[in-house]
Amino acid sequence: MLAGRHVTNGATPGTVTGATLRARLRAADQRLGTRVTLGLVALASAGYFLFVIRFGVNVPFEDEWHMVLLLAKVHHGQLSLPILWAQHNENRMFFAYLLMLVLDRASGFNTKVEMYASAVLLLAAVVVLLQLWRDDRWGSLLWAAPAIMVLLSLAQYAVALQGFALAIYIILVCLPLALWALKLSERGNWWLCLALLLGLIASYSSLQGLALWPAGVVYLVARGRSPKVVAAWSAGGVLTAGIYLIGLNFTQAGGGGVGAVLAAPLAAAHYLALLVGSVIPTDNFLHLGLRWLSLLGVLLLLAALAIFVYWLRSSAASELALPVAVIGFAVTVDVLNTLGRAQYGVSYATSPRYVVFNLWLLAGIWLAVVRIRSHLGAPRLRPVEAAMAAIGVVVLAQVCTSVPAAIGAAHQLHAQRQQAIALVRDYQVAKPALVVRYLYPSVQVFEIRAAELRQMHLSVFASRH
Repeated sequence: MLAGRHVTNGATPGTVTGATLRARLRAADQRLGTRVTLGLVALASAGYFLFVIRFGVNVPFEDEWHMVLLLAKVHHGQLSLPILWAQHNENRMFFAYLLMLVLDRASGFNTKVEMYASAVLLLAAVVVLLQLWRDDRWGSLLWAAPAIMVLLSLAQYAVALQGFALAIYIILVCLPLALWALKLSERGNWWLCLALLLGLIASYSSLQGLALWPAGVVYLVARGRSPKVVAAWSAGGVLTAGIYLIGLNFTQAGGGGVGAVLAAPLAAAHYLALLVGSVIPTDNFLHLGLRWLSLLGVLLLLAALAIFVYWLRSSAASELALPVAVIGFAVTVDVLNTLGRAQYGVSYATSPRYVVFNLWLLAGIWLAVVRIRSHLGAPRLRPVEAAMAAIGVVVLAQVCTSVPAAIGAAHQLHAQRQQAIALVRDYQVAKPALVVRYLYPSVQVFEIRAAELRQMHLSVFASRH
């Protein structure tokens, strides 16, 4: 009888049951998936940082010349809150300015330091996103690896190699951090306050940060949070957007707005499709032209719409909270971009500086399809697996084409920026045509700012350059 007490479900002592074996195999699979995924993250991150180290150049370019004005204000003790709040194109960049000023003062306005900071913020965003995925406990972490490779893609070389783009990466790190805080807000209102603060920081770093608010609404609704919490978050977004718009000069913003889109809806739709489809670089060895990239954009937007409809009608709403929020964020940014830039033609849609947000759209679509596959039963898997294979092909094409395209473009950018250094040092005799091409569209403003750089011994005039 004593021996019988050690027998469970008919198994003899030391026997491993089928259920136990399957559990151990799943645990081993998850551990292996975690190690492989973290290894891929480390490899992709190392490649990204080496890319910035190799091709980044310490010289102000385009919007970065505005930082010279702010540094001059600091140098003369004239910096004020209205100056930090003043719009730059359509953007309020208060928090981005503060961070860049700290970095620029510490580094002697070395724009490569801003590039490194952007890379750190991107890596932090990826790590937080991975942690959110892992916390939801829906399968192996390895399923998230393709999305991570996309998020660390070198296709974003245009912003990776410009220090002023730090504002974009502030927004990108605020997105998963805010979702994480919203998730933890179930434990207390302090977490909701943190999420609201992150939304504020993102919104007042650049216009695209406003897209964080609808993404947060989707996330809260998907997780089944109370209407009170959803209302509090929504009210924060409305208030933030309202303050953002106070005194905003729409003429200075330069966008066409809703009126321009309504005046040429087909052109705007084409712009939006090409904007999304340009996750595959236009300079790709697959020889995909603008027509094919536009078609790809349409398919990705349809996939995003199908995922959203499935989320609304499915019992798996909480499982899709993370990817649907990421998709909602990216699509909102695309709509804002279309409203502001569609009037300038499709050349703006294919600009590599806009690809970064649609990398998050593609990653979100992949993660959503993975979640849907895990939720559905076997009889309904075939269409989802076909969709998953199709998205997987796009992901593979994106990763494979972005590396050679980015390296080729970066070599050219590096050579141009090296020439720009010489132009800045000899700003008094620099040829206007070269200044406009490599540095800043206004030669007069360039000469004033370059003289200020020399007076403050910053950037190319710094002794430690």
